[in-house]
Amino acid sequence: MGLKAEFAEAVDAALEIDFKPSDNRDSEINMFEIIIRYLGGFIGAYDVSGCHDARLLSKVVEVADMAYASFNTPNRMPGSRWTTRKAADGEEQIPAVLVLIAEAASAIVEFTLLSQITGDMRYFDVISRVTDVLDQQQESTKLPVMWSISVDTRTPNLAFDTFFGLGGMADSAFEYLPKMHQLLNSAGPAAQYRKLREYAMDTAKAHTLFRPMVHDQADILIASAKHDGPDGRRDDTGQHLYQDIAWDMFQAIEASTRTEFGNAALRNVMDTPPEQDDSMESFWLAETLKYFYLIFCDHDVISLDDFVFNTEAHPFRIP
Repeated sequence: MGLKAEFAEAVDAALEIDFKPSDNRDSEINMFEIIIRYLGGFIGAYDVSGCHDARLLSKVVEVADMAYASFNTPNRMPGSRWTTRKAADGEEQIPAVLVLIAEAASAIVEFTLLSQITGDMRYFDVISRVTDVLDQQQESTKLPVMWSISVDTRTPNLAFDTFFGLGGMADSAFEYLPKMHQLLNSAGPAAQYRKLREYAMDTAKAHTLFRPMVHDQADILIASAKHDGPDGRRDDTGQHLYQDIAWDMFQAIEASTRTEFGNAALRNVMDTPPEQDDSMESFWLAETLKYFYLIFCDHDVISLDDFVFNTEAHPFRIP
């Protein structure tokens, strides 16, 4: 984007974030969000800046070591809600009985790349244990070879729930399987991730994808009065139709959400005009705007031949 001065300013600010355990013993953090947003953000910044900034790498390791500690449980399954002060004081952390599959299985890309960047294999080791549980129980779920939306990481038991899907709460668990195959360059452990992905997608296609695609009907994607439909799609096809649709979507979103200091969330996109909420999620910058930008870029800008995106859209360079 050419925003090098702004990037440098943002890096300086991000390096000031203190990740030391809180003094509040009841303060709890969401490890899924820490990993995909903070850890993913620092890795992505390190990668896109050319892998030369030792300060960013140091921050990557700082956050990674905090996240790694959440795997220090009796069965090595990660704690999804983690009380850092209690853990720092030596109090045993126990995995939850009920968590989302996305929370349980979405550190694999970040931790694999960590081992590749640092040469420290303990990161890959802890996520390999989680992957083995996914593998061992893949065929025992109520929709065999797909994992349900809710799982028990304490037992662990991935087979008790009856709700399945590829959308929110589960998406990154499935999304990361082909990305792992890319990161591992089709070698060694990559075969395990390819098998998990192929089995799961065969079942997903047969049982969860019911709605047909209707070509050349832009109104299906931008159906509301404000044309505020799904977020931007990347122009992988090379068809300008999708760029035209994306531009209409961007203009509609900008018209409805723009404020003096950013872009507000909307309470209900079906209202005319929609009421703005006084909040702006970090994924608006990390994901939505980035994907809009990439739709109109040349294909060699953060090429999918060279990068994978984590589920928060932070680009990771394939070694």
